[in-house]
Amino acid sequence: MGLTYSESSHILYSTKKKKTGKIKKMNEYIKYQWVYAIQSNEYEIINESLHNENGFSVIGILCDLFIKSGENTVNAKWINKVDYHIFSDNFENCFSEMPSSVSNWANLMPHENFFQEISKFSDFILDKNQIASYINRKG
Repeated sequence: MGLTYSESSHILYSTKKKKTGKIKKMNEYIKYQWVYAIQSNEYEIINESLHNENGFSVIGILCDLFIKSGENTVNAKWINKVDYHIFSDNFENCFSEMPSSVSNWANLMPHENFFQEISKFSDFILDKNQIASYINRKG
């Protein structure tokens, strides 16, 4: 079922690529939480922005998990605008892109192909099980 919280916490912020040339993987505990959240009825999947009155994008769900986590040390929160919400922390405001604080928390960098792929994939496929399966395979 993935890693326990304590097991995942000491690998959480590893952001370097190993010298072996292998691409680092997403934190397994966070990936498990993300996939579970996507498949739950708690979140409605959208593709217009990270979060609006209709729901959350796939990346927006990950952002929301970060905000709710006990590891949100950058004062991250949603700022409500008229038709959407902006992810805001001590360093940046994001409307549709992956915030660096969230990608660091999940052990991935925002420029990695995975986030570009998941954004494109979820723009066309809003089936929660297909998105979750994709994240499990690629993340």
